[in-house]
Amino acid sequence: MPRFKTSDVVDAETQQCTFAELSLSAPLVRSLHEMGCERPSPVQLHTIPVALSGGDVIVQAKSGTGKTIAFCSVVLEGIDTSVAGASQALILAPTREIAMQISDELERLAWYLDPPVDVGCFIGGVSLEEDEEKLESGTPHVAVGSPGRMLKLLREGMLTTDARFLVLDEADKLLDANFRQDITAITELVFTKQLQFLAVSATFPPPLVALAEDLFVHVEKKRASRGQPVERDLPQKVFLCTSAVKKDEDGVNIAIDESGEELESALLKGVLHVRHVLQGYHIRQKMPALLEVLTTVSYQQARNRFGSLEAFVFVGDSNNAIQIAEMLNQAGVPAAASSGRMEQSYRTQAFAGLKRFQYRVLVCTDLMARGIDAENVDIVVNLDLPTEKETYLHRSGRTARFGSVGWMVSLVFEGDEAEHLNYFQVQLGFELVDYADREAAMSSRLQQLDFKDAKLGPTPEEMERFPQESFPVPQTGGNEVGWGLGPTKTKKKRSLPKSAGPKEQVKDGFGSKRTGLTEAMRMEGPKEVAPRPHQADPGFPSFSAPSPPAPAAAPDPRQFLASHMAKLGLLAPPVLPPGNLSPEIQAALPAWEPWMLDCNFAKYAEQQSPAGQMFLTCLSDSTRNRLDALWHNHCRVWIGA
Repeated sequence: MPRFKTSDVVDAETQQCTFAELSLSAPLVRSLHEMGCERPSPVQLHTIPVALSGGDVIVQAKSGTGKTIAFCSVVLEGIDTSVAGASQALILAPTREIAMQISDELERLAWYLDPPVDVGCFIGGVSLEEDEEKLESGTPHVAVGSPGRMLKLLREGMLTTDARFLVLDEADKLLDANFRQDITAITELVFTKQLQFLAVSATFPPPLVALAEDLFVHVEKKRASRGQPVERDLPQKVFLCTSAVKKDEDGVNIAIDESGEELESALLKGVLHVRHVLQGYHIRQKMPALLEVLTTVSYQQARNRFGSLEAFVFVGDSNNAIQIAEMLNQAGVPAAASSGRMEQSYRTQAFAGLKRFQYRVLVCTDLMARGIDAENVDIVVNLDLPTEKETYLHRSGRTARFGSVGWMVSLVFEGDEAEHLNYFQVQLGFELVDYADREAAMSSRLQQLDFKDAKLGPTPEEMERFPQESFPVPQTGGNEVGWGLGPTKTKKKRSLPKSAGPKEQVKDGFGSKRTGLTEAMRMEGPKEVAPRPHQADPGFPSFSAPSPPAPAAAPDPRQFLASHMAKLGLLAPPVLPPGNLSPEIQAALPAWEPWMLDCNFAKYAEQQSPAGQMFLTCLSDSTRNRLDALWHNHCRVWIGA
C-alpha cells in the first residue's frame, strides 16, 4: 500500500479514533492491527457502533473503503462461538469470488477468537456432495455463499440455522430481479425475531433501498398472526456517498441523496478517468492501444513482487475475454481470463492467480466488477463500456483501493461509444481527460490531493511482507487440492501453528483451512525455479502458445542465475512465440529461463537452433522492433534494468 491515503478512508474524525473505541473485543482489535488496520475508515467508524447497538442497517459507502471489515467485525462480535450445531450468521454475495474473499477475511479477523470460529463457504460450481460432507463434520458458526447454493442447502435441511445475522454484500445486486426471489426465500427460511439485517453496497438506488426496507417487514407480516402489528423498526441508514449527481446553480456537480441532502459522490477521489478515442468497429482493433496502455503508462502505485503493475481489463462477453487474454499472452503480457460461463475450477484459478500475483492482467466480464479486492491494481481498462452507470462506478473501484491512486482508461471508438462515455461523465460527474494529457492530469490530481511531496511506492516494512516465492500451480485432480480449486472430493488437510498470526491464515473456497499467501509461499512453495506463468495446469484452459521442451542441463553460470532468481521469487519474462507456429519450430525454440533476463534480444537470437534462427530472421522490421521494445520493457520491469 502507498504511504498516503485520500480522504475517502482518512479524515480528521477517523484520525482521533481507534478500533478499541468502537466496542470491539481485544482479539478482534489485535487481528485488525496485525492486518495493518490501525484506525477505522469512515464507513467502519459509522457502521460498526450502529450495527453493534442492534437493529437493521443499510450501508452505502465507496468501493475499497473497508465495508467488508466493517460487517465481518460486527458478525464476529455478535455470534457465540461456544454454541455449536447451527449457523448463527449467513452472509450472501452475488458472485462466488466475493463469497470466497469474505470467507478469507472472516478467517483472518477471527484468528485470536477463543473458542475458534468455524466459517463455511458454499458456492455453486462445487459438487453438492462435497458441501454435504463438509456439513456432516459440523455446521459452521458463519455460513458464506452464493444465493443459489445457500437456498438449496437450506431447503434440503443440510444447513441448520439459528441466525442472528443476515448480511447482503453488494445488496443492490442481490435485490434486483435476478436474485430477489432467492433472497426472499432465504430470509423466510432463516427468519427469527432476533435476526439482524445488514445490507451493504457502494451503489444503492432509491427503489432498491425501499426493497431492502420492506424485506424484513414483508417476512414478519407473513409470520405474524392475523391482526398482529409489525413491531420491527425500519433499518438505520449509514449513507456516506451517492451515485446521484446533479448540477447546482453555478454548474458545479453536486451529489445528493433521496432526501436532498448533499453527500459525497460514490466516485473514488484517487481514480483518474481517461478517455482514449480510436477509429474502428471491432474490439480487436483496440489491441494496439491496449498494449500501449499496459506497457507505456507511468504508474504511481506500489509494484507487486515482480515489479510490474496489475490491471483489470473489462470486456462484454466471455469469448472476447478468452481471446484478448490469449493475445496479451502472445504479446508478452501474462494474462488470465474469467467469466461466468467458465467452469468454476477455471474461474477460481484465475482469481487465485490474481491474488498471488501470478498474472499481470485479468481480462474479465462484469463478473469481477464488484467486490473484488486485489492489491496493487494500478489500472482498469474498459475495452467494452458497461450499459449502466452503476457498473462503470463499480469497475472503477477495482483500482485506487483504500485511499490509493489509479487509472480508469476507457478505449472507445468514435461515435456511439464515445457518446456513451460522455453520458456516464454527465451522470456520475467525474472529470474525464484525454489519453494524451494523462501524465499532466495525474500530476494535477496528486497536487489536488496534496500528495505532491509524498513518497510513492512501498516502504521497506511492506516490502518484507510481499510474497517471496511463487505458489504452486493449483491442481484440479488428485488427492491434494492446493487452493481447493478442483472437483475432487478428498482433501489433504493442512494446519498452521496458532502463533503464526491472522495474516497467515485464510480460508479456501470450500471451507478447509489453509495457510495464507505469505506463509504458504515460504512453507509450501516449490524448491526449484518457480513455474512460468504461461505453463498452465492441464485442467486450466491455456491462453498461450504451448510451452516448448526444456533445454539441456545449464552450465554453472546459468545455474547460479537460476538459483539467484529463485531466491528473489522472480519468473522469466513470458514473451511467447505466436501460437500458430508449427510443432517443429515450437520444439526448436527454447524454454524461457532466468538467464535470458541478463541479455539483449540479439544475444537471445544467437542462442537459438538453426530452425529458431530462421524463424527470427524472417521477422519483419516492425515485429522485430516490437520484440525489442517488449524485451527492454521486461528487463526494466522484472529486474529493474
